[in-house]
Amino acid sequence: MPQVGNKKFPYTAKGKAMAKKEAKKTGKKMTSAYMKYEKMEPKAEKMKEAKMGMKKTAKKAVKKMAKKK
Repeated sequence: MPQVGNKKFPYTAKGKAMAKKEAKKTGKKMTSAYMKYEKMEPKAEKMKEAKMGMKKTAKKAVKKMAKKK
């Protein structure tokens, strides 16, 4: 859905045109929910990788503790 500032426009050709016009008029950037999702996706992937890394580190720590006993 196209958005300029806090103002939302319908996801149609007419809505996109209205959003572009509003962006030009106000000097603000036109964004869309789809673009925001694309920006969030890499962060989610990094979080998954970090979580996997933590699991591996925890497994190593458990193995070390078992060897000490």
